[in-house]
Amino acid sequence: MSKTLTYASEFAGSVKDKCTCRVHSLDFDFLSQVSAWIKDTYPDREIFGSFSKDIRASDYGSDGRYCLTITCTQNLKGVAAKRELFGQFFNPDGSRKDMTPQQEMEKILADIKKAKEILSCAPAQNADAAVTTAENAVPTATAATPTISESGADVSASTPATSLQNCESAPAASAGGSSVSTAGAMQDKPLTTVPDEMRPTFDYSGLTDQTVEDLHFAEDEYRHGKQMAERGLVHMGNAIAAAHDALCGVVQLLDNSKHGNRGDDSFRAWCCSIGITKSTAYNLLQVSALMDGSSPRQQAILEALPPTLLYAVAKPSAPQELVEKVKNGEVTTNKAYQDLLKENQQLRTERDKARADQLSTAKDCNRLGLKASQEKDRADKAEAREEEAWKMQSKAETRAQEAEKQLEGSRQMAEAAKLRGDKLKAENDALKKQPITAVVDKEEVERQAREMAAEMTADLRAQLEQASSGSEQDAHSSYDNVLLADRSFQNIGKMVVPSLRRLPPEQREQLTNMLVHTLGQIQGEVSRCL
Repeated sequence: MSKTLTYASEFAGSVKDKCTCRVHSLDFDFLSQVSAWIKDTYPDREIFGSFSKDIRASDYGSDGRYCLTITCTQNLKGVAAKRELFGQFFNPDGSRKDMTPQQEMEKILADIKKAKEILSCAPAQNADAAVTTAENAVPTATAATPTISESGADVSASTPATSLQNCESAPAASAGGSSVSTAGAMQDKPLTTVPDEMRPTFDYSGLTDQTVEDLHFAEDEYRHGKQMAERGLVHMGNAIAAAHDALCGVVQLLDNSKHGNRGDDSFRAWCCSIGITKSTAYNLLQVSALMDGSSPRQQAILEALPPTLLYAVAKPSAPQELVEKVKNGEVTTNKAYQDLLKENQQLRTERDKARADQLSTAKDCNRLGLKASQEKDRADKAEAREEEAWKMQSKAETRAQEAEKQLEGSRQMAEAAKLRGDKLKAENDALKKQPITAVVDKEEVERQAREMAAEMTADLRAQLEQASSGSEQDAHSSYDNVLLADRSFQNIGKMVVPSLRRLPPEQREQLTNMLVHTLGQIQGEVSRCL
């Protein structure tokens, strides 16, 4: 700390941009007034800055004044809120409105004098507290440490954050400075602190000025939330989230893989320096993520919840429907939440089992449907073959009827030719019997008669020969068709019998009856031809 102190409060920063601004002051009452105004005027955190008298030496600047860091949202609302804050407490030159620098110096000196008087009058057992008040050092505070018992009931145990007597009950620290905790400890103690004597000092070297400011802001917010006991979890979560963003970047779902181990190691070391383990830090990050994803009304409901319920509902594995019930105020105790969680898990198990049964049934139905489809295809093919056989039989019957008609026509033509021949012969015989009235050459007459008869019967004879030739050709064709059909029946029998033997009994009986019926019809038709 510099030998020359600056007592006047001062605003540092611009009200025209979205950057962080600061208030430098030694008047803690004024800083508390600024912090309370920010919280009351902008509950949605268009600007944010929190002051706590739980101060470390590193929180002071080179001029001896405390530095209150104020951040704003990266939009026009944040810039407007920062401008309103400046107009509320400061003059255009950045000096304090309600006091002159001289008045402020007198007030601070009076406060110091009053603190020294309290120190001199305090009993011995309260000497440490008086010194703490006079020097504005870190007060002895207790942080509510919520635990979850095996039965799920809420249990709150107060673990002093700075009491050396209770260090033995706190988690032991490893060589690297972080507390050693098992998975069970992480579940049963979401908020695990590190004893004061085991807290390492964080090395700010190598970090940018903005990162250092962000970390100091996170430390202030964390101490402020710790003093609020159970209702300060949200503030503590926001502080841890701010530090995580500063050291590891804004990483979705708390994933540090793209930053390597550097950011994660620095974040863990910083957490250990403020007295919390890495597992506790990530539990608080989950709470912060839950708040960020909630509406202002839901945030107000979540802030009033017991710590055990808030930690439980902030877990990534929490069912979304139960999270919504908690956000809407339908579930307000951890016991009720755990009961609903058990019911939800049971319903989910039953739903998964029902889904598995449904899938199994669907597979069985698919197999049965495939088998039925195959049977239908076979039946359709058999029906098509039967229809083709009937068509072939119909064509054969049609050809047989046409051949019979042609044969009948040939017979009629032959009878007509025979009648005409008989008539010509009768006429010739009659001519022979007529008396000869003149001298006629008998041989000539016979020759002429034979020529006339030949000419008259030549056409008839040609027709008869044609009819006879066509009838013989049709008869040969029909004979060949019958022989071909006989061979086809034999081949069909050789094909059908083995196929029938391979079929199931019910199908074999059905198809056998159908074949026997068809063969009976064919046998009846053939028998009528005898």
